[in-house]
Amino acid sequence: MPRTDARTAGRQIAHRYRNRGEPTEDLIQAAYVGMVKAINGFDASLGHAFQGYAAITMVGEVKRHFRDRSWAVRVPHRYQERRAVLNRAVAELTHHLGRSPTNAELAHRMGITEEETAVTLEAASAYSTTSLDAPTPTATNTLGGLLPDHDEAMATLIDKQAVKPALRRLSKQYTSAPLSDTP
Repeated sequence: MPRTDARTAGRQIAHRYRNRGEPTEDLIQAAYVGMVKAINGFDASLGHAFQGYAAITMVGEVKRHFRDRSWAVRVPHRYQERRAVLNRAVAELTHHLGRSPTNAELAHRMGITEEETAVTLEAASAYSTTSLDAPTPTATNTLGGLLPDHDEAMATLIDKQAVKPALRRLSKQYTSAPLSDTP
């Protein structure tokens, strides 16, 4: 494959995935990395065409880029990969049932437990986040403006957790000391 064809293929593959929250230049770079991996991993003795092998490798590298870099919160890869399966299952079941599927129905369709389904649903929500500067539905405030400046219950909890180690040390010190007769 001539150099210009490789560049064109890389750009075409990257452009298929544009407008998904990642800069096109990064996607092109990921496709080029895939091309290098294809060059290094191609085995002509298997009798397959290099172009097909390169295209698959480049697409895989672009998808890996999304998996590794585009999530707002770090989520284990198995849950990232299950997100696509979850989205398909939700769409299919919603169409078939005429309503949103339950966790049990999703679990059955995906072949996982209900607990794994719940974790996958939670992990899927970490793909993108909402800014604290985003307006509320009433547009009178921002999401961050709804958070209290000081939460007394949280402050109390933090204080209790902070003194626990010291209380444990004191408890051990007084329970291991011999009792004396003097007051």
